[in-house]
Amino acid sequence: MLILALTGDIGAGKSTLAALWREQGALVLDADLLARETWELPELRVRLRERWGDGIFAPGGTLDRRALGERLFADETNYRWGCDLVHPLVLKALEDRVAESRKPWVVAEIPLLFEVGVPSWVQGTVYVSAPEERRAERNAFRGLTGEALALRQRWLLPAEEKRPRARVVLHNSGDRETFLAEGRQWGERFRRMASAVELRCFCASEEEARRKGSLLVEERLGAWASVRAEERFRLKSDGVGIEEGWSLAVTTLEELFVPAVERWNTLDFGGRSAVVSSPLGRCPWETLVEIEGCCR
Repeated sequence: MLILALTGDIGAGKSTLAALWREQGALVLDADLLARETWELPELRVRLRERWGDGIFAPGGTLDRRALGERLFADETNYRWGCDLVHPLVLKALEDRVAESRKPWVVAEIPLLFEVGVPSWVQGTVYVSAPEERRAERNAFRGLTGEALALRQRWLLPAEEKRPRARVVLHNSGDRETFLAEGRQWGERFRRMASAVELRCFCASEEEARRKGSLLVEERLGAWASVRAEERFRLKSDGVGIEEGWSLAVTTLEELFVPAVERWNTLDFGGRSAVVSSPLGRCPWETLVEIEGCCR
């Protein structure tokens, strides 16, 4: 499994990248969308009314988001108050959705990732940057210009401080197709990283286990392999019997399962062993990078 947090400069192309990775199979979660939903919670509406009165709501009782934005970005005190109120709830909602996900690759788009702190459940971080003039064009198209943009950026960490914190940095400084092509390449790598699995089989001899393990690693059908002696208890007609042998575990990618088993079966050890595949679960970023890089 791979859980990424996607962030970057305002107007740099985060949403473009998130949409691309969704097409490549990722589950994409949007922190901004969850924040909008979170502000509508009854307990937060009470807090807003206590702080700013009924003027924060439209005549029909709905939250006036323009009025909310004006108050939140009016000064740092209001901004920090709002962040402290909503961000913990948004991060908890993201964590819950990640836990519920059945997809091995999850991307959480979190604009203020480094400002609020990288959650412990995130394995890798991606930062998108773009030249200021390019971002200004994109933000103007979205109606975010001049003072309004400056208000939203003035309490953010400098880009120079955030970029070095990311595992991967994508520079959106060329044309759209170039950016998308680089995004697809990274998306394919991330998809492979998310598909890491462990193959296990029971071998009759140490020689069989070692030959099968070394073969897959040499041919890059596996990143690494381990062998250990094992006893199996099996129910037989005359009771429980003990079967002694060797357990082989190979760490690889899901897409290599079939070619790995087929390659094993070319070795003649007097029969075919049953092979079981299981997801690795959450691994450190460095481990997933190594697995993906070692496999063909």
